[in-house]
Amino acid sequence: MADKLIRLQFDAHYVDLPADDLETDLKVAGIDLPPRHVKLGEVDFSPLNDRGKELLAKCRPTDSLTTMNLACSMMDAPTETLRFYCPLTVHGYDEDTQYVKLSNRYLARHEERVRDALREELRKSGDISNYLDPPLKDKVASMEWDIEKIGRTVYGKITCELRAPLSEDEQFDLAEWILGQNSDGFGEGFEQQPVLTDDGELYVSLWHDGQNYYVLPEDEFRAQVLGEKEQASAAQATGIQHISLGELRGMTDREGLILQGCGGDPQEWLDGINGMFTEESILRGGGQFRTASVFEQDDCTNILFPMDDVDLDVRKLAMWRLQSHNTFGGTWLSDYLPNRLGIGVDEDMADMGGGVEPDEDQGFGGMEGMA
Repeated sequence: MADKLIRLQFDAHYVDLPADDLETDLKVAGIDLPPRHVKLGEVDFSPLNDRGKELLAKCRPTDSLTTMNLACSMMDAPTETLRFYCPLTVHGYDEDTQYVKLSNRYLARHEERVRDALREELRKSGDISNYLDPPLKDKVASMEWDIEKIGRTVYGKITCELRAPLSEDEQFDLAEWILGQNSDGFGEGFEQQPVLTDDGELYVSLWHDGQNYYVLPEDEFRAQVLGEKEQASAAQATGIQHISLGELRGMTDREGLILQGCGGDPQEWLDGINGMFTEESILRGGGQFRTASVFEQDDCTNILFPMDDVDLDVRKLAMWRLQSHNTFGGTWLSDYLPNRLGIGVDEDMADMGGGVEPDEDQGFGGMEGMA
């Protein structure tokens, strides 16, 4: 990488090029460095690389090429890269035209559409690092907002190219500045623009007002956020087991939630239920289903979520089961055993049952209903 760059800047839009490529050409054109404003018509842009030509074509007014001012300056080339991560939220309209929060899985499903929309917003906004104040402005060469899928979750990613290392305090200040941009600057404008997908309009935000919102440098993000998720996923992954109907018949002294018609990856069901029940405060105190038992009956795949040692709001769970029965076929284990297998259960377990017996051949929705 060259030690020096020449920045050609049009308002908030710019392209940085190695000084060796342009310095001679600029001087031949009568443009001396250090910086000054010049007319575009005075510069031979043939040395521009493809990225520079593309940026020039997008940013300049086609009918006033020779009159738009160009800021031309010499600067130090970036020496290192610093990345920050933040959570994303997504909303959309349900079939009743209600504006509702959706699962992060919609972002994963339409990752490229969301990225294209984000890049278009950046193209219109230009490089937001131009609005930094010294000393950050002197050290941060550029900033780019993007998204990145890690595991099953899509996160916001902000890449900062630095001309000089940041102190610990400066890194904190930059994270706070990014948070401000996400909450009431760039992020606010972006979330108001719909991303058109096959699932309808998605409204994506790099911000939410919850206490668990964060903007973290990459090392802290991977240690704190991903570390916790990896530990939870590892614990959950070992909890998927396949059981026979004979084993299910032996669970007369236990209670659990059974979902019917669960096609696909059982781990996705476990992750999805834990995520949904956490958002709806059915799971309390940071609790989760650590195990799930998959069984087959009448060519239908069902999943049992044992309720042993899980901190649940049973009233909310019972309401969710009734409201979502057409989608998930949810029933209590204490109902399933007598109604589907003809097995008696302990009276204490039977008291929890809702008495709903699904149709013999009824199938239920897949993971799309998790949103």
